[in-house]
Amino acid sequence: MMRKKFLCVPAVLPFFCISVSAVRQQQAEELATADAIELCGPPDASALEILDRDCPAINGSVKAEPALTVTATSRQLNYRRYKLPELRLYICHPHARRLGFLVSTLGVEEIKSTEHMAEVASKLLKNKLWNSEQSTFGKAYAKYKVWKGTRTDTNRALLWVLDRDGNLVIAPELQGIVEKHGDLTPGSSPVDRPDLGDAQLVSPVCCCSRMTGDENTCKYITVAEASLKYCCKLRVGGCPSFTRYSRMDGRCGELRPELFERRVSGHYRGVARAGGEIRFPDGQGSPWVHDKSGYSLSRVEPESLKEEGGSSDGAKKMKAASKTAPLGTCAMSRLRSYWSSLGWPVAGLTFDAVSFPEGREVMTPA
Repeated sequence: MMRKKFLCVPAVLPFFCISVSAVRQQQAEELATADAIELCGPPDASALEILDRDCPAINGSVKAEPALTVTATSRQLNYRRYKLPELRLYICHPHARRLGFLVSTLGVEEIKSTEHMAEVASKLLKNKLWNSEQSTFGKAYAKYKVWKGTRTDTNRALLWVLDRDGNLVIAPELQGIVEKHGDLTPGSSPVDRPDLGDAQLVSPVCCCSRMTGDENTCKYITVAEASLKYCCKLRVGGCPSFTRYSRMDGRCGELRPELFERRVSGHYRGVARAGGEIRFPDGQGSPWVHDKSGYSLSRVEPESLKEEGGSSDGAKKMKAASKTAPLGTCAMSRLRSYWSSLGWPVAGLTFDAVSFPEGREVMTPA
């Protein structure tokens, strides 16, 4: 949509200037609600029908496996808020007004074509989309998970969540802290998204460090000014402390206001449909997708958490909430088909449903 330009002369038309300013401020506030649900647009009814469709009963069982329905989860943190991670990928649902968005150290990039989406998919499935080296903490954490017996590989894991509207949100697990699935879909309560009053405006900040060597050592944006060169990157929430990076506005290109976010955090994991990890085996082998997440294994009926005529009161009702069965192979098989419909070459990947018979972790291929 073409944005009209207005001439504002305060001495002549003060009221007009105030009105234009108010309209622009209101537009900026409306465009600032840019999480996956806002960016991708209204959900597609036909896609939701496929996700909600009942799974058939198998092996003579009377009770069918759960479908990919909207759920809350009893898994909640009590030592910090859930907050959207700095690096993440949004893959919008079928028939959305946009294909998706990639948030990296270079900023927010809209995925505008199927070719671009295929490129993103190829890099992600090689674990090179965010292309950062594994930190010392990351290596130690990976070895700890293997020692603990909860993983068999030492590569960086990616978290995924299928949100309430059928958008896929993917992010690296380690980003300074250990991200949780609830960070991808935070809520002001276990059944709500963060409201605008509960969140702060988070704008990307251009952080630069003066370069003293070869520009090829800069993994981000190289900026030349006179005889000086800088390595710059966009960061959400400000420049890192105790580093050589400092804020230098304007060096990272134009920042699009409609991609700034306000619905960024909450005290609870909000609702979603499923969650899990994308794992990459050591050595040769294709990545695999599993559903080890509170959204898949610790599911709670959202309606049982809602107050009459309002939203949930949080943890007080969690103990009395109606627990539902964990997801199974039907849901993961459906997820593979759904993910493929979004333009991703996942048909050949392994999709596993996690279960814990007698406390032992078992992954069953879908």
